[in-house]
Amino acid sequence: MNVVNMLTVGLLAIAVALRLPSWARPQSRPLTLALALFAVTLVLRTSALNGWANAHVEHLSGWNNLPELVSNMIRLFALLCLAMHILNAMGRNDFLPIVRRVAVVGAVLLVATYGASEAPYLDGLPEGGWSDPMAYHWLTTRVISLLTHALMVGAAFSGWGAAPRARAVLMVYQFAAFAGILHAVSHIGRVSNPGAVAMEWPGGLSLSAICLAGYACGSILNSYLKRTEPITHERIARHGVG
Repeated sequence: MNVVNMLTVGLLAIAVALRLPSWARPQSRPLTLALALFAVTLVLRTSALNGWANAHVEHLSGWNNLPELVSNMIRLFALLCLAMHILNAMGRNDFLPIVRRVAVVGAVLLVATYGASEAPYLDGLPEGGWSDPMAYHWLTTRVISLLTHALMVGAAFSGWGAAPRARAVLMVYQFAAFAGILHAVSHIGRVSNPGAVAMEWPGGLSLSAICLAGYACGSILNSYLKRTEPITHERIARHGVG
């Protein structure tokens, strides 16, 4: 794991730890789960752990890249947890059943496209071209990623009239979401051109790391501002005294 990913995992872990005292409130759980699952995907993608898991799983099943498939599925669920948090914040709970259905359909598509391709017999998951089932594996994850981050951008814009403290959090989330959109679009483009070389960043920096670190920082800032917010009748009504 490079330094950037280590720092990102650290930020995600801090964000989750700060949110755990609010676990009793159901509306706080989706974002906490999303941040925790994002951290898990980064840990699973470390070369040492991924290589060790691949060697043992391949020995038992004869299939390769199963740990990467699991990592992609966890990332999918993390994105959908994030979408549920955004919908809760916007008061659109009527859309939550749709998100749950997307989670089931998305998981089935990831497994089906993996099984129908040559991925179980290759070293590393291929990008795939349009004739390769893996192209639709990646499209599933990237399109859901694109829609989730776009939803965050829309939610942040709709909340722009909030108090300055809330706007500061929304700005950080919006920055993270824009990075996520760019990351998703760039990878959708690589499905059309599987031979394209990924953009190189110095020090292992990537749009994905910027996106996840941004969400972690937004959550940390939100937790800090809630703890330092003056105790008013409005705060008690929203969060309780603590």
